[in-house]
Amino acid sequence: MAFKIREARLSDLDAASRVRAHAWRESFAGVLPDDVVANAEAWAPAVAERWASAMLDRGVTFWLGVDAAGEIVAVAHADAAGEADAPASLELKTLYVLDAAKGSGLADALLHRAISDDLPAYLWVIEGNDRAIAFYRKNGFELDGVSRPIEPGWPGGRQVRMFRPAPTDDAA
Repeated sequence: MAFKIREARLSDLDAASRVRAHAWRESFAGVLPDDVVANAEAWAPAVAERWASAMLDRGVTFWLGVDAAGEIVAVAHADAAGEADAPASLELKTLYVLDAAKGSGLADALLHRAISDDLPAYLWVIEGNDRAIAFYRKNGFELDGVSRPIEPGWPGGRQVRMFRPAPTDDAA
Protein backbone atom coordinates (compact mmCIF):
# COMPACT_ATOMS: atom_id res chain seq x y z
CA MET A 1 0.00 0.00 0.00
CA ALA A 2 1.26 3.46 -0.87
CA PHE A 3 1.30 6.17 1.76
CA LYS A 4 1.53 9.91 1.37
CA ILE A 5 2.82 12.58 3.71
CA ARG A 6 1.04 15.84 4.28
CA GLU A 7 1.25 18.71 6.70
CA ALA A 8 -1.29 18.50 9.50
CA ARG A 9 -4.02 21.06 9.93
CA LEU A 10 -5.23 22.09 13.35
CA SER A 11 -8.39 20.06 12.71
CA ASP A 12 -6.25 16.89 12.25
CA LEU A 13 -4.62 16.92 15.67
CA ASP A 14 -7.39 15.14 17.56
CA ALA A 15 -7.35 12.22 15.12
CA ALA A 16 -3.53 12.25 15.06
CA SER A 17 -3.41 12.00 18.86
CA ARG A 18 -5.70 8.97 18.69
CA VAL A 19 -3.35 7.41 16.11
CA ARG A 20 -0.55 7.98 18.62
CA ALA A 21 -2.59 6.13 21.26
CA HIS A 22 -3.29 3.29 18.82
CA ALA A 23 0.42 3.08 17.98
CA TRP A 24 1.19 2.83 21.70
CA ARG A 25 -1.15 -0.17 21.96
CA GLU A 26 0.47 -1.82 18.96
CA SER A 27 4.09 -1.00 19.73
CA PHE A 28 4.43 -1.02 23.49
CA ALA A 29 2.64 -4.19 24.54
CA GLY A 30 5.25 -6.06 26.54
CA VAL A 31 7.50 -3.00 26.73
CA LEU A 32 5.30 -0.80 28.93
CA PRO A 33 3.07 -1.90 31.78
CA ASP A 34 -0.48 -2.75 30.63
CA ASP A 35 -2.04 0.11 32.62
CA VAL A 36 0.27 2.67 30.98
CA VAL A 37 -0.63 1.40 27.49
CA ALA A 38 -4.32 1.39 28.44
CA ASN A 39 -4.09 5.06 29.51
CA ALA A 40 -2.79 6.21 26.13
CA GLU A 41 -6.33 6.67 24.81
CA ALA A 42 -7.33 8.69 27.88
CA TRP A 43 -4.32 10.98 27.34
CA ALA A 44 -5.17 11.64 23.68
CA PRO A 45 -7.26 14.81 24.26
CA ALA A 46 -4.50 16.39 26.38
CA VAL A 47 -1.92 15.42 23.76
CA ALA A 48 -4.03 17.03 21.02
CA GLU A 49 -4.28 20.23 23.12
CA ARG A 50 -0.49 20.36 23.64
CA TRP A 51 0.07 19.82 19.93
CA ALA A 52 -2.44 22.55 19.03
CA SER A 53 -0.68 24.93 21.40
CA ALA A 54 2.69 24.13 19.82
CA MET A 55 1.22 24.70 16.36
CA LEU A 56 -0.53 27.95 17.24
CA ASP A 57 1.97 29.46 19.69
CA ARG A 58 5.29 28.43 18.11
CA GLY A 59 4.40 27.51 14.55
CA VAL A 60 5.42 23.87 14.98
CA THR A 61 4.69 21.72 11.95
CA PHE A 62 3.17 18.27 12.36
CA TRP A 63 3.52 15.74 9.56
CA LEU A 64 1.00 13.02 8.88
CA GLY A 65 1.31 9.77 7.01
CA VAL A 66 -1.98 8.93 5.32
CA ASP A 67 -3.16 5.85 3.46
CA ALA A 68 -4.91 5.76 0.06
CA ALA A 69 -8.26 6.51 1.74
CA GLY A 70 -6.79 9.58 3.47
CA GLU A 71 -6.81 7.95 6.92
CA ILE A 72 -3.99 8.98 9.25
CA VAL A 73 -1.59 6.10 9.92
CA ALA A 74 1.41 8.03 11.29
CA VAL A 75 2.39 11.31 12.90
CA ALA A 76 5.71 13.08 13.43
CA HIS A 77 7.01 16.41 14.64
CA ALA A 78 10.13 18.10 15.92
CA ASP A 79 10.43 21.18 18.09
CA ALA A 80 13.01 23.32 19.84
CA ALA A 81 15.05 21.54 22.49
CA GLY A 82 13.26 21.27 25.80
CA GLU A 83 16.25 20.84 28.13
CA ALA A 84 18.98 23.31 29.01
CA ASP A 85 21.65 20.60 28.57
CA ALA A 86 20.32 19.31 25.25
CA PRO A 87 22.98 18.09 22.81
CA ALA A 88 21.24 19.88 19.90
CA SER A 89 18.76 22.69 19.43
CA LEU A 90 16.20 20.42 17.75
CA GLU A 91 14.34 17.50 19.36
CA LEU A 92 12.28 14.88 17.57
CA LYS A 93 9.25 14.88 19.84
CA THR A 94 6.91 12.53 18.00
CA LEU A 95 7.21 9.70 15.52
CA TYR A 96 4.46 7.08 15.69
CA VAL A 97 3.52 4.71 12.89
CA LEU A 98 0.71 2.16 12.94
CA ASP A 99 1.65 -1.47 12.28
CA ALA A 100 -0.13 -1.39 8.91
CA ALA A 101 2.47 1.13 7.65
CA LYS A 102 5.61 -0.26 9.30
CA GLY A 103 8.21 -1.49 6.87
CA SER A 104 6.87 0.72 4.07
CA GLY A 105 9.50 3.46 4.34
CA LEU A 106 6.92 5.89 5.74
CA ALA A 107 8.75 6.28 9.08
CA ASP A 108 12.00 7.18 7.28
CA ALA A 109 10.17 9.71 5.12
CA LEU A 110 8.43 11.27 8.12
CA LEU A 111 11.70 11.50 10.04
CA HIS A 112 13.26 13.30 7.09
CA ARG A 113 10.29 15.70 6.92
CA ALA A 114 10.42 16.44 10.64
CA ILE A 115 14.22 16.77 10.75
CA SER A 116 16.19 17.17 7.55
CA ASP A 117 19.24 14.94 7.21
CA ASP A 118 21.74 17.75 7.69
CA LEU A 119 20.46 19.02 11.05
CA PRO A 120 21.81 17.78 14.36
CA ALA A 121 18.99 16.53 16.56
CA TYR A 122 18.16 14.36 19.53
CA LEU A 123 15.25 12.34 20.83
CA TRP A 124 14.13 10.28 23.81
CA VAL A 125 13.10 6.66 23.40
CA ILE A 126 11.71 4.22 25.92
CA GLU A 127 14.42 1.98 27.28
CA GLY A 128 13.86 -1.52 25.95
CA ASN A 129 12.15 -0.37 22.75
CA ASP A 130 14.73 -2.17 20.64
CA ARG A 131 12.86 -1.75 17.35
CA ALA A 132 12.79 2.04 17.71
CA ILE A 133 16.42 2.18 18.82
CA ALA A 134 17.47 0.14 15.76
CA PHE A 135 15.39 2.40 13.49
CA TYR A 136 16.98 5.56 14.86
CA ARG A 137 20.48 4.05 14.63
CA LYS A 138 19.81 3.30 10.97
CA ASN A 139 19.04 7.01 10.62
CA GLY A 140 22.26 8.25 12.23
CA PHE A 141 21.24 8.52 15.90
CA GLU A 142 23.27 6.90 18.67
CA LEU A 143 22.64 6.43 22.36
CA ASP A 144 24.59 9.10 24.21
CA GLY A 145 24.52 7.56 27.70
CA VAL A 146 21.91 9.90 29.16
CA SER A 147 18.71 8.48 30.64
CA ARG A 148 15.83 9.79 32.71
CA PRO A 149 12.87 8.40 34.61
CA ILE A 150 9.39 8.56 33.13
CA GLU A 151 7.31 10.27 35.77
CA PRO A 152 4.47 10.47 36.65
CA GLY A 153 3.04 8.35 33.83
CA TRP A 154 5.17 5.29 34.47
CA PRO A 155 6.97 5.03 37.81
CA GLY A 156 10.07 2.90 37.35
CA GLY A 157 10.17 3.41 33.57
CA ARG A 158 13.11 5.07 31.86
CA GLN A 159 13.87 6.84 28.63
CA VAL A 160 17.27 6.93 26.94
CA ARG A 161 18.50 9.78 24.79
CA MET A 162 19.78 9.39 21.25
CA PHE A 163 21.73 12.07 19.40
CA ARG A 164 22.53 12.64 15.73
CA PRO A 165 25.33 15.14 15.06
CA ALA A 166 25.57 17.24 11.94
CA PRO A 167 27.09 15.28 9.07
CA THR A 168 30.81 15.73 8.61
CA ASP A 169 32.36 16.70 5.33
CA ASP A 170 34.74 13.83 4.71
CA ALA A 171 35.70 15.23 1.32
CA ALA A 172 37.79 18.01 2.86
